[in-house]
Amino acid sequence: MQSANSVESRVISKLTRRVMPFLFLLYIVGYLDRINVGFAALQMQQQLGFNDATYGAGMGIFFVGYFFFQVPSNLVLERVGARRWLGILMVVWGLISSSMALVHTARGFYALRFLLGVAECGFFPGVIFYLRNWFPASSYARTVAWFSTAGPISAVIGSPISGAILKLNSLGGLAGWQWLFILEGLPAIVLGFVVPFYLVDRPQEAEWLRPEWRSWLAETLAREQKSQATVTRAEVWKTLCTGRVWLLAMVYLTVNIAGYGIMLWLPKLIRSLAVSNTLVIGFVAAIPYVAAAVAMVLDRKSTR
Repeated sequence: MQSANSVESRVISKLTRRVMPFLFLLYIVGYLDRINVGFAALQMQQQLGFNDATYGAGMGIFFVGYFFFQVPSNLVLERVGARRWLGILMVVWGLISSSMALVHTARGFYALRFLLGVAECGFFPGVIFYLRNWFPASSYARTVAWFSTAGPISAVIGSPISGAILKLNSLGGLAGWQWLFILEGLPAIVLGFVVPFYLVDRPQEAEWLRPEWRSWLAETLAREQKSQATVTRAEVWKTLCTGRVWLLAMVYLTVNIAGYGIMLWLPKLIRSLAVSNTLVIGFVAAIPYVAAAVAMVLDRKSTR
């Protein structure tokens, strides 16, 4: 008879090997489609006559769509199931990202950036919700932490690739920035069709888990969800009104302002230092994210 700790260890190990690499790949693709406009701007701004104010407004309007549609998107996810909704979102944002190659006016730029935010807003919180339905509380926080490292890793991988794609300038009559949007939008479309066939909504449906492991996982998660259901609305509001929560929210806000500011403007900053080769710009731009990824991994290990 296996001990509870032994069963938990084996189940979490199996879940991590089966689910996390695929979700990690999806996040890398999504994050890349969100920030690749920073490299596209190296050619796009001059060719379309966009000044920095126009470019900056396009960057910001992405988060307007992201903010207002995040909750509705996740309500839909809960109703139709994570694997279906995440797949739909990926196909939609892949099409929108690739359509950025057709932009020729500021209004078109704003519209597509807004729509990209609407399409992508449900992915990260949707995956967090999905993971909560699979990983017990004892391993959930650590799993989310590892999943979050896909952000800097996408920049490490994507920066040199984006710089290289820009060198396709004039190929087939398209500018390098147009090829950038087209080629980096395609993986999201392809993976969006794979998601419904690879992911499973509930542990009870996971045929790749042993029957006794499925039973243990389903019972453990049901017990945890039952205990969480006892939390009243008044207790939720009391928590939201706590100063510490608002302090953490402000920390998260400022971190994102700094982080996205770097991601979206770093390629232009590097070029301003008399670096004209887009591939070199890509490799230089990846350096901060290498440091970030290493720091995040070391931090996870130190907090075990």
